[in-house]
Amino acid sequence: MKIGYEGSIDKKGENADWDWYLYQDEKGEWVIFDVEGAGCIYNLVQHRYLSSSDPLFRFYLNGDTEPAFIIRLSEFGEKYPFVAPLAESYIGPLDNGRGPIRVARSFVPLSFQKGCRVTSDIKLEGYDREKGDGGWGILFITLILHKTVCHLLK
Repeated sequence: MKIGYEGSIDKKGENADWDWYLYQDEKGEWVIFDVEGAGCIYNLVQHRYLSSSDPLFRFYLNGDTEPAFIIRLSEFGEKYPFVAPLAESYIGPLDNGRGPIRVARSFVPLSFQKGCRVTSDIKLEGYDREKGDGGWGILFITLILHKTVCHLLK
């Protein structure tokens, strides 16, 4: 078993976790997660200012060219498979003047055998609320598993 992580935590150890994309693909979608092999996303979190746009996320599994799941940030908790009690979208605290923020969280296990790519329709970057930037903190944690264990999570 191998545990891996992909997220917006500043890889340099500084306080800069607001640029969340890896690259822009040929369709113009912003790729925010891209792994090969078997695994499972088991925790997803994103924070956005209420004044920021509501991003559309697409989850491509196993090399498919069409997404298995499409969901807006505001739909977490309501749209399958990201439904309560394992997923939620709610308005968070004022957080010392940075909020209020919309928080989306999911513990819905998304298993894949050949890889997974997650995209957004907008470039997730920036922290300046006045400019309409996104806010902070997207977090994907993936658990890379042996093929038979991953199958059990489906």
